Amino acid sequence: MQHFKISIALGGLAILAAGCADNAGSFPTLGQGYKESTEVVSDVAPETQESVAETEVASVDPDVLTTGVTPQQAATVSEAEVAAATAAPSTSGALLGETVGSLGLLERTGIWVRTPLVTAETEGRIVVKSTGKSANVTLIPLGGDAGAGSQISLAAMQLLGIPLTDLPVLDVYKS
Repeated sequence: MQHFKISIALGGLAILAAGCADNAGSFPTLGQGYKESTEVVSDVAPETQESVAETEVASVDPDVLTTGVTPQQAATVSEAEVAAATAAPSTSGALLGETVGSLGLLERTGIWVRTPLVTAETEGRIVVKSTGKSANVTLIPLGGDAGAGSQISLAAMQLLGIPLTDLPVLDVYKS
């Protein structure tokens, strides 16, 4: 029985390899690059294609957004900021709600959460539901419904040990 399974698997691989052979040369191989093409393939009217082709695209440094904050700057906080963020809250604060967080734009430095749960910038605290870790943060208004989700600063995510690709569920408190 084991021999039969191996034979079927090898046969399948042979068929797969034969199918790939028909496409040989269709894709660049290691060492070959893609040729740059200016050909426009689209269902857009030719006059629109020309205006798009003539539009000059600004060069953007990938490490700096229009706000001028680099990832290094966004991740850097002072010892005083860390002390303030990790200090025990002076009061329990009012629970504003629960939200799902994601990495926010690199538009400002510091430890903050942009959330639709507030209408004015204020001090608050977030608690990561899965770990219980918390941080005192600046709560910044974010348009949208209360359940729309929130954005967390890079520094806050690092402070709380949240992987940058995670979407943690947070309790948000107003101080």
